[in-house]
Amino acid sequence: MPDATKKQAKDKKDKVDTKASTNAMKDAEKELLDLLTRKRQVDRNLANLEASIYAFEGSYLEDTTHGNIIRGFEGYLSGRTDRKRQKFTDSDRIFSNSSSTYQKALEAKEREEQYSAGLDETFGDRYSGHALGSTKNTIKKKRLKAGGRADSPTMYKNPKKLRLGSGRETESELEV
Repeated sequence: MPDATKKQAKDKKDKVDTKASTNAMKDAEKELLDLLTRKRQVDRNLANLEASIYAFEGSYLEDTTHGNIIRGFEGYLSGRTDRKRQKFTDSDRIFSNSSSTYQKALEAKEREEQYSAGLDETFGDRYSGHALGSTKNTIKKKRLKAGGRADSPTMYKNPKKLRLGSGRETESELEV
């Protein structure tokens, strides 16, 4: 009989251990989900912040026709009063290009917009809130393929309209 009581005590202890490990597993899963949600939110905030830096940088480069910190202030010395907008390149964007996470954040934001809009269902299982291994050329190719400018972070917000035919038909306008 003493063996039977030892076995019952052991079975009871195993059940308690199983319940404890199950509860610990559920708590760990809940904590992991909370942390993943928080990480996605931080990634979204970072992508939004970097997109706004990109936009402010673009407006700064366009609006400072006489000079700026990137090209210098020689325009103020010439005394010319014409306010012709100067063109700038991606190499002039020193603030956006100095960020090590800018391209990854751009791609993550692009994936999130596509995923939430339901445009690309291939991101559904793989989407994790960040973009590992992205390259600048890949992003540019995707944007150009979709009909947007290669340097525009907001191409999905401002779709371009294409007119098909001779240009007389207004019914054939499509959003791309």
